[in-house]
Amino acid sequence: MEHMRKKKIPKYDPQTGELNPYYEQLTGEKYPMGEYNKVGILKENNDIMLNRYNKSKKTLVDDYKSSSPKEIWIDGVLYNFIYGFLGAMIIVSITIKIDIAILFAYLIYYFFVGKVINRPKYATSLGKFIIFPIPTALGAFIGYKITPMIIEFLT
Repeated sequence: MEHMRKKKIPKYDPQTGELNPYYEQLTGEKYPMGEYNKVGILKENNDIMLNRYNKSKKTLVDDYKSSSPKEIWIDGVLYNFIYGFLGAMIIVSITIKIDIAILFAYLIYYFFVGKVINRPKYATSLGKFIIFPIPTALGAFIGYKITPMIIEFLT
């Protein structure tokens, strides 16, 4: 006789972090609510999931007050600024047409982009509309202005 074993029903889509719409129907259990960190990312059993189902709408000020300084200024502002800066370095390097500068710009950018791509996505308005676009744009502008000076210094 074939041995039947119970399969574990996933609570979340592993790719998007969205709740499984059939979880309650298949298990008869309510969705378990995990603990949310300050920028709206669901943490449950040491797994990080996106919180797309907030219980209440929070304002930008609420998001800011509930976040740690490290989450905002290091993981958010600083990394996004560097990401924008490095992206602008590539464009300026290509425009100046110095091959070694182009190679170094690409190497530095792609080493860093792995860090940016592999972090959890922003799930709050503060992250989506302030912490990501503003520092990234400022970094890109400053990279556009400073990169010619860096290249001139190195050559």
